This record gives sequence, C-alpha cells and structure tokens, in this order.
Amino acid sequence: MLDLIKIGETLKTYRINKGLSQEALADKLFVSHQAISRWETGKSLPNLETLAALSKLYEAPLESLLCFD
Repeated sequence: MLDLIKIGETLKTYRINKGLSQEALADKLFVSHQAISRWETGKSLPNLETLAALSKLYEAPLESLLCFD
C-alpha cells in the first residue's frame, strides 16, 4: 500500500535537494504550485506522466519516488 505522507516527504526532499521552489517546479512540469503542495502533503499523487518527468528531472528511479526501496 502506498504511504502518501512518506511519498510526499520524499518528493519534497528531492525538490529541495535540486534547489527548486514549489513554483519553479510547477513551471517546469506545467502544473500549479498548489498541485505540488498537494503532492508534498500527501493529499494526492502526481499522475504517471508527471511521475516519469519527476524521475527524469531528479535523476531518481520511479521506485525511489514512490518509496518502494
């Protein structure tokens, strides 16, 4: 089962490590900064296409973003 809170914390950590604000990341992904906030607080998940883009941007396996390690 997916732990949305843990995934959100992981996504936030990756974003901060890349030196991106929520707004800057939102611009790169063509989503709202509110969407980024919802992901990082565990209220929702990015869709598969966006997860793939995050994986590429963060140079991290999809499994790591979804806390499957």
